Amino acid sequence: MQYLSSGSGYLGMIWMALTTLLLQFAVSTTDYWMAYWVRQEELRDYRQLYDKMQNSTYNRSYIVMDEETAEGSYIMSANMCIYIYSSLIISIYLFTIAKSVAFVIGLTRSNEVVHNLMFKRVINTNTRFFDTNPSAKSPVFTHLQATLRGLSTIRAYEAQNILKAEFDNYQV
Repeated sequence: MQYLSSGSGYLGMIWMALTTLLLQFAVSTTDYWMAYWVRQEELRDYRQLYDKMQNSTYNRSYIVMDEETAEGSYIMSANMCIYIYSSLIISIYLFTIAKSVAFVIGLTRSNEVVHNLMFKRVINTNTRFFDTNPSAKSPVFTHLQATLRGLSTIRAYEAQNILKAEFDNYQV
């Protein structure tokens, strides 16, 4: 929590939370809308079947839907359903972009703040720390320092290939 607030502040954290919630709301609404739209299409099919049966002399007993539901249900046009669905998909797209931008900006700023804080503390560290803790004791650095100090001797004895192989072994 402190990491995120260090870069983007509380306003940025609220923005990230808000975009996440809006995105989830848009996705859930789209799922609900799909179920509603399917029901609309079923009603349209039932109404067409009901109207067809009203105009014919066939037995209407196998109609699943009752007459009251078939006649009283409001059915949206297919175009209106498509427009609403398209609007929901566009909102998901926009909320995803807003969420991604918020997170990238927030995390980038947080990384910068943490890096600057670490750098400031390393720079302000006593030199005694570096004297008592020789270099980050790594075999690679030690080998590199020894190689640089004895460079003229290494060249005189043509031992470059041996030292390259040793250096490669330390890196592994």
